Amino acid sequence: MASGRADTIRVPAGYKATPFIPWGTPISGSYPGFLDDASNSAQDQAEQIGMHHDGMHFFPIDAQFGFGGGHISNHGLLVR
Repeated sequence: MASGRADTIRVPAGYKATPFIPWGTPISGSYPGFLDDASNSAQDQAEQIGMHHDGMHFFPIDAQFGFGGGHISNHGLLVR
């Protein structure tokens, strides 16, 4: 892929990008999600996924196969 400065997500041909947990997603209880007019209070935002968390990774934990064994894992660590 050629380099660029556009504020967009670019994906090589044959690949697909899907948001995993977008900005404003509530992370606890019944707090509201991101409001389209950006009027969420600081308290609302403290209970939502924030911006710039694109460095998140899921590390599967599986007692039978260990880390990264290539098998499906129902348990893991989501780290930033």
